[in-house]
Amino acid sequence: MEKKHLTDEEFKKLVIEIAIKISPILVKKKPDSWSAAENIAIYSRDIAEAVRSILSDKSL
Repeated sequence: MEKKHLTDEEFKKLVIEIAIKISPILVKKKPDSWSAAENIAIYSRDIAEAVRSILSDKSL
């Protein structure tokens, strides 16, 4: 399987797409918008980092 390296632009787009997908769920769970926004940003970045790591892992 060919390994894929995400460019900075692809990574940014991935973070945004993840945030769009998870935001409705987190907004329902958090009573205030600041808390929800912070969690959306953190979780989106963490998920995108995990995807980038998997895509670039040469041992797989």
